Amino acid sequence: MYSLKDSLKIGKIAVIRGVKTAAFSAVAIPILGLGVHVFRYMGNADLSNYSLKNRFETAYSFKTPDSHKHYMLNPKLYMYDDYEPRPYLASPYATYGAILLFGLAGAASGAKSEKRKMEAKKMEDIRKKNFETLRKQRLIEK
Repeated sequence: MYSLKDSLKIGKIAVIRGVKTAAFSAVAIPILGLGVHVFRYMGNADLSNYSLKNRFETAYSFKTPDSHKHYMLNPKLYMYDDYEPRPYLASPYATYGAILLFGLAGAASGAKSEKRKMEAKKMEDIRKKNFETLRKQRLIEK
């Protein structure tokens, strides 16, 4: 069992690590989305009205109009009768859910590593105490 001081320290480290991880993922997820846009769709002639703005609006806004949630495939290249709407592979539920999930994973990781450090320090203190006790006993015996 941990003392109140140790529990507060574990909690503090968990919160800090969770916030750092969530902030990092909040930056990394849009960069990955931009990478998908650039490498997969940039300069693609078979797409009509594909928009980076609409893609990010779909990924981050809960109030995105339906007209912004889709882009159109060019029917001539795919032999469709008309432009076919395709949804952006993005959702605010997935985006914010991933950020939250990464934040919670970071917090759990921070708490676990801090507990390990505390256990290692406790074991080191016990070893030092045992060593000092043994040393004192040997000095007394001489």
